[in-house]
Amino acid sequence: MIQLLLILKLFLLTTCAHGSIVDYRDVKISAGKQVRSRFAMFSRDEAPFNVQKDPFISYNVTFELDTATPPTEPIEVSVIVFRTTLTTFSFTSDSVCCTRQAWHANECHTPGRVNDDPSVWNNPGLLNVHNATFAANVTAGNATLAARVPVDASGVYRLWLAVCAAEPADAPTLHVTGTATLLNSYGHLPGQLVALMPMFYCLCVCYLALLVWWAYRGIKYRDGLMVFQHV
Repeated sequence: MIQLLLILKLFLLTTCAHGSIVDYRDVKISAGKQVRSRFAMFSRDEAPFNVQKDPFISYNVTFELDTATPPTEPIEVSVIVFRTTLTTFSFTSDSVCCTRQAWHANECHTPGRVNDDPSVWNNPGLLNVHNATFAANVTAGNATLAARVPVDASGVYRLWLAVCAAEPADAPTLHVTGTATLLNSYGHLPGQLVALMPMFYCLCVCYLALLVWWAYRGIKYRDGLMVFQHV
């Protein structure tokens, strides 16, 4: 049984590993905050093995507004995809959205929207920003954002869901549902797990050999085996 579980784990690791599909199920997000995901991706030219596909990051998410108190100003919802070569990356919530306070300090251009100042986004910067706006004085509605972003350079890619408002404290909380999916050149395995593949291949070979030996011993001494039934 252990051997079969290991083989199944190897199959799942190479086909649909944890982290390759992010499922957003009624996630609550307030203005000025983000839901963040990080993927390590290899370009087609730099993939470590089995280059078969053109890598990409895709998403399909729906933002839902349902509040008894309508916002007094428009609310912008965004899906942001950008790349950084850093494995650790700090980013303050105040930097993502352009608030009225930041606008007065000349730190951004348009209050209530994603900050488009290139210096905010770590080099090499933004790859894709997809947004929609909920009008002021609206109590209910939804907006769906979907796109497929090709990956042409290896690096750490980040996909963020953001809600921006000029005055975040006065904006209601939104609900998010949907998925984000990555496909590396060699399949759904995230780049940060590639280094584990040799170890799991070796373990798989070892356990297959153990399975053969165990089956051989079981057949050889089958007349002397005792069967135990657990109730």
